[in-house]
Amino acid sequence: MAGLAGGYRESFSDYVDMHTYWQHPRFPHVKWDSSDWTISNTAMVDAKNAGANLSGLAAYRVAGKPFTVSEYDHPAPSHYTAEMFPIMASLAAVQDWDAFFQFDYGGTNRDSGRIDGYFSLQQHPGKLAFLPAAALMFRHANVAPATGQSQLTVPAGQVDTLTAQNITIADAWKKAGVDLSEVIGRRLSVRFEPGNELAAPQSTRTGAVGSALVWDTDARLYTVDASAVKAVVGRCTGRTTRLTGAMFEVQTNARDFAVLTLNAADGKPLADSRHLLLTAAGNVENTGMGWNADQTSVGRQWGSAPTRCEGIGAKVTLATTATVVKILALTGSGLPAGEVPATITDGKLRFEIGAKYKTLWYEITAP
Repeated sequence: MAGLAGGYRESFSDYVDMHTYWQHPRFPHVKWDSSDWTISNTAMVDAKNAGANLSGLAAYRVAGKPFTVSEYDHPAPSHYTAEMFPIMASLAAVQDWDAFFQFDYGGTNRDSGRIDGYFSLQQHPGKLAFLPAAALMFRHANVAPATGQSQLTVPAGQVDTLTAQNITIADAWKKAGVDLSEVIGRRLSVRFEPGNELAAPQSTRTGAVGSALVWDTDARLYTVDASAVKAVVGRCTGRTTRLTGAMFEVQTNARDFAVLTLNAADGKPLADSRHLLLTAAGNVENTGMGWNADQTSVGRQWGSAPTRCEGIGAKVTLATTATVVKILALTGSGLPAGEVPATITDGKLRFEIGAKYKTLWYEITAP
């Protein structure tokens, strides 16, 4: 979609679609030169504006139209791709979008056992592991839409003039008094009003601000605190993050980065759930990747199998009404791979995860 004019055009369609990528590869000399490219390789949670490039998507949603994102990705070989699905799924749920698609699944070399391209999902554990969490957040609606809304009204007669003045849709929101960081706590939409050629874009807020999301740009930490979903994304290592009924004491690691999601598979409130999935991941990369000095490119040296996944160490404390709980480390196929010791005292479940379990998935069940 191209600017305000593109948004106006899309308002006549059956639905509205947008694309974006976090730090798409750049090709300084020849497009798609596989030996000459870079990525910025920084975490989205480090963005100075809450919502980062996702707020730009929300700015284009046309009121009353279904909204989809048919291309989205955090391209490999970034050290921070594990943040992609938890952030995208929870924010899409809060914005009450209709669909989003990661681009793309992959090519014909599905058995290579290694990450083999910028966008391929099929061999990327840091992305694949969070698909169940994303589905529960978004498709099962375990993260509710924001309670309030912010709407931008643009006079249709002003679209040509604003476009000629290089006024972007983000500029229009700002001129109307709305910072796009409101995407965390309000549903955003734009409406094109017939006529009013001389009127300026206006904003309207309805309902109270509020959602399960917090994006702390100072702490560089993104959290989801819903009844059946907890998530801690970003600079959470070496500190304790407390959410409602859950506490995560994450160990330090080399990049000060980790992603943990906890989902009630049965959709019940966390304390009452009898089937939970904990996913924990950090940096993911192939064996022997040929990084350049500033780790912004591997050129053609993508390395070999196996892909290595950083094990996240953390002490986890959860409120529970259960009296007996079993925690299993799972294989990549979801099969049991060993039991994790746990205790329950005074309605608190306590256990510790770590690299020794050689997994990104932990299943928590109670009779």
